[in-house]
Amino acid sequence: MSWRRRVTLKTIFSFLIIFIAIGSAEAWNLADQQVPSDWVGHTYTTSPSDWRQYAVYQLMTDRFYDADPTNNTAHSYSTDYGAPSGTPPTEGNRRTIGGDFKGLKEHLDYIKSLGYDVVWISNPFMGTEANGYAPTSYNCIDPKLGTVQDFRDLVDAAHARGMYVIVDMVANHFANWFVDQSFNYSGYGTPQYSDPSKQYGSTFGDAIGTDDFHYYGNINNWSDQFQLEHGELVGLDDLKTEDAYVRNYVITKYTNLIKAFDIDGFRVDAIKHVNIYDWGTICSSLRSAATALGKTNFYMFGEAYSGGQDAVGYYTGDKAGTGNKVMNGMMDYPMYMAGVPWMVFNDQWGLKNYISGMNNSNWDFGQGPSWTYANMNLHFADNHDLQRFLASGDQDRMLSVTGLLTMIEGVGGTYYGSEQAFNTSGTDGRGAYAAMFSHAYEWDNAVGDNFNMTYWLYQKIAKMLRARRRIGTGLGAGTTLLDPQNGIFAFKRGDDALVTINGTNVTQTATLNAGLSGTWYNFVDGTSIVGSNLSITLPKYEVGVWIRDPASTNVEPMVTSIVPSHASMYGGSTITITFDQNMDAATTLAAASVTPNPGGTWSLNNNVLTLSGMSLTPGQKYTVNVARTAKSSAGLEMYGGFISRFTGSYSSPEVSGNVVTFRYQGGGSAYIKGNWKVLSGSNGVYTATYD
Repeated sequence: MSWRRRVTLKTIFSFLIIFIAIGSAEAWNLADQQVPSDWVGHTYTTSPSDWRQYAVYQLMTDRFYDADPTNNTAHSYSTDYGAPSGTPPTEGNRRTIGGDFKGLKEHLDYIKSLGYDVVWISNPFMGTEANGYAPTSYNCIDPKLGTVQDFRDLVDAAHARGMYVIVDMVANHFANWFVDQSFNYSGYGTPQYSDPSKQYGSTFGDAIGTDDFHYYGNINNWSDQFQLEHGELVGLDDLKTEDAYVRNYVITKYTNLIKAFDIDGFRVDAIKHVNIYDWGTICSSLRSAATALGKTNFYMFGEAYSGGQDAVGYYTGDKAGTGNKVMNGMMDYPMYMAGVPWMVFNDQWGLKNYISGMNNSNWDFGQGPSWTYANMNLHFADNHDLQRFLASGDQDRMLSVTGLLTMIEGVGGTYYGSEQAFNTSGTDGRGAYAAMFSHAYEWDNAVGDNFNMTYWLYQKIAKMLRARRRIGTGLGAGTTLLDPQNGIFAFKRGDDALVTINGTNVTQTATLNAGLSGTWYNFVDGTSIVGSNLSITLPKYEVGVWIRDPASTNVEPMVTSIVPSHASMYGGSTITITFDQNMDAATTLAAASVTPNPGGTWSLNNNVLTLSGMSLTPGQKYTVNVARTAKSSAGLEMYGGFISRFTGSYSSPEVSGNVVTFRYQGGGSAYIKGNWKVLSGSNGVYTATYD
């Protein structure tokens, strides 16, 4: 008799111990973590009509921001960053660092202001690794990320900003809790747990057990479809999705995720490792559930690590002949593995040929509500499985490649930290898992607090994507390619939008035939050209977005600088925030705040917002906010709000005549060179005179 047939509903719920003590210092409440089957009283957000008009920002929740350190040691299934060295997983990049839903919610305006309206987050289920790809349950939200309510608050906050939330879907496997074996076509019988104290099922309120997993051992032949679908992917315990019970379990749990959290789409992991007919059933069921909530264009895109367009495109639409449509699009690994992100720098004619041929019947089967022929594949230059694009250097290139991948037809994606020029090298987590906040395992240039909205690259991408929004519905049309000229790659989106990208490290000029005459206005730098043959000059690696005869040249206001600078120590009494245009006093003053409140008075002089007369507490961290409700003098709201942080400090040295007071953050002894005489002082504050 199988495990699942022996377990009754009454037995299952008898296992649901509401408070589960995992260790003397660790505890989590199952009632706060168990995924409901509905969101009673909630009004669901409908799908966008065309996903191609939005850009996607991918992030790993654990590595984004730690707003609630109290949940960092909620359980011991995943290794905490503070665990002793040698505790598996031993490398710091796979430990949980502490990012959570609350931290992401606090920084949605950081993402929105950058120009991204879609947030793709890592799998939220309880798991053994920070990346979300080793879940221990499809029924339980990981308390290290937050509670069910925290997740709902995050999605609500995103939707309130006009943003959409895509969640990584892991349907092929669970964690690696079984004893690893080499692949054996005959199988090894019932899976054996490596640690009997860590088992799937009742601990997480899950009706799942060893009978629901394959146990053939690890995949060692990646060309053998039987191994791909029945073997363990790098040791991850493989579900029997061909079994109706298990398949319905997957459908139910991910349907619950849609209904309980109002999410807008799935990125589907390891798609090659589940039989295509099972995917057809799963996808059809999930879309039906989403449609019942008003999400008639629920976006699902999959991952198949292959450079073959036909091999990857096999999983789109109904190309496989399952009778049910599978993915709307795929992660564009064929584009990445063909080197396309680099072609804008080294082979622009090859780039033109690739883009002109990428919408072929083998590869592209996009999806709107009517499943029309259109590119719905997600383009990227780096992600969670790859070394950072900028690991090879030349940070300015990130602007060019972001412009290319977000403005050609399809769906453009950017991986978190790229806008801060993360250059973390290495694979297997090291390069891809850097954190946006300070922690114990920092490397390369991903150091400290990286939410700097005035950083030069963040600013350039934000201005470029602000211009991208002016293309409008043209982003859903095809790409009309112009001949490359002098290192400038150019293409049109619709009749009235021309995108130009300088792929070189020097200023270049090209004369381009835009096809239609008019006044072409560059919404990136504010220049304009009249005519149809346009002489365009771009600085190195810069992007121009030219709109013909725009009804208005006004753009949403942005903050361009702040004093004190982000993540600095500051002992002054004034905060100065500068916008890129004049602002409306009433809305801007109402939108400005500092937490905790240091006192003082806000004032606005054209584009300069000032807080004067504040009094800071040394060692206190302060957060400066300008809400997105602040308007320009032309009446346009900020696209997203502004956030910056600094730490209060002493003003040191303080000079009064020949008396100087030195203050040292954190106290300690003072050693002062020269003919100084200390008059008084202790614990880091000293008064001295110079002889």
